[in-house]
Amino acid sequence: MSLKISVIWSLFFGVAGYLATIMFSGMSRLETLSVLNTSDISTLEFVEQLIMYAYFFSGGLLKKILDYYPGLMLLAPVCVFAYLFVGQFPGMDFTLVGAMVGCIVFSLSAGFVVLLRYLAANLNVFYKTVLVTTLVNILFYGLL
Repeated sequence: MSLKISVIWSLFFGVAGYLATIMFSGMSRLETLSVLNTSDISTLEFVEQLIMYAYFFSGGLLKKILDYYPGLMLLAPVCVFAYLFVGQFPGMDFTLVGAMVGCIVFSLSAGFVVLLRYLAANLNVFYKTVLVTTLVNILFYGLL
């Protein structure tokens, strides 16, 4: 994925952080916890990891298509971060808090992209990372 497309996806995740903050500001704690149901998120992470494994073991057109797939399960930690950030600043306008969350998420995701490009992380490192996250997800899902 080119750097420009990575920055566009980082901007998308920043906007998602802003919108999640605005959404969680109007919800009660019980509604928020039902949205952030960990067993549903863990199931979706398994689907996400299957897509990542398909990227490793595919070639040709499918691999070119999956090159542009950013990994949408990054939205789950963004939503949890937004949920935690909403209650930290009492008395502050929620649009300002949402803008802060969006800027932080954008900066972190774009910074990680640049850092990984600087470190020249290859497909082997990515494969090991997905293996470790699969094991962590299996352990976490088994504890639920």
